[in-house]
Amino acid sequence: ALVTYKAKGVIPDEHPLFGGVFTHGALERPVVESADLIIGIGLDPVEFLPRRWDYHAPLVMLNRWPLEQRHVPTAASVVGDLPELIHAVDANLKSLPHSFNEWRVDDVRTYVLRQRDAMRITRMIGDSAIPASTNPRTASWAPWQAMECAARTVGPETQVTVDAGAHMFPIMALWPARRPRQILISNGLSTMGFALPSAIGAALLDRTRRVVALTGDGGLLMCLAELGTAARECLKITTIVFNDRSLSLIRIKQEMLGYPAAGMSLDGVNWLAAAETFGVAAWRVHNDEEMTRSLTEAAATDGPALIEAVIDPASYPETMRVLRG
Repeated sequence: ALVTYKAKGVIPDEHPLFGGVFTHGALERPVVESADLIIGIGLDPVEFLPRRWDYHAPLVMLNRWPLEQRHVPTAASVVGDLPELIHAVDANLKSLPHSFNEWRVDDVRTYVLRQRDAMRITRMIGDSAIPASTNPRTASWAPWQAMECAARTVGPETQVTVDAGAHMFPIMALWPARRPRQILISNGLSTMGFALPSAIGAALLDRTRRVVALTGDGGLLMCLAELGTAARECLKITTIVFNDRSLSLIRIKQEMLGYPAAGMSLDGVNWLAAAETFGVAAWRVHNDEEMTRSLTEAAATDGPALIEAVIDPASYPETMRVLRG
């Protein structure tokens, strides 16, 4: 079972049949190509990349309401109560006279581990990616390293919100989820400036738990005043801003199209001073040790906190290539 970004956690990441995240990209393609039948449960093509659907297995769509779309060809589309439809599909598959390929649990796990390892790119030398297992200890702090350290520190049950941007790709591939809506993301429209306001909404629903907002420097600049809202309401929100001093995703797209990287620099923002303006405790971190210590101290505060993670964006282009092809 694969999940889209919004469905992250519907199948827990540690489930033995969890097959990864589906974006209609290259990363999950070996899993999907191994299928005899693809079943979309509540699937909306607005969530994945707008490219040609060329999988050979037939696609059956199960939805709660009619879905108007021309993105993917379907062998059948059924509307109704999803649990009832899933049970009906299961019963029909079991009654078929011919056999399908046998999925082995170990094979599925191998696929997922390969996907995760492929996203752990620390830096680039020329046109070659240096994987984490062979990278020198002196390498710069990669986005996925900062993210995995944060995930280990706050624990697998933490409510998380994620902004749009280049940092989103390693986060959604590697951050563990155990329940539906544990990770809130603006996939589809993929609007920037989403993480902090959605964290405020989540924190207002339950003031006893701490919510972690994961955002880029560009996304946080778009809603910076919401730090004041979080402080005024004394909400337990830890905002981690992945500071690469650039609108990296747009810059990468400019370069892919052969354009100069114009207007993408965000250098010069003093995030600690910005947080202090709103009375928000803040830390600047450059490595795992500092991230762990700062998150622990942030968790002990009564209100919001901000952690500026100074990261190296050099791995982002290769991350996009691995993910999307």
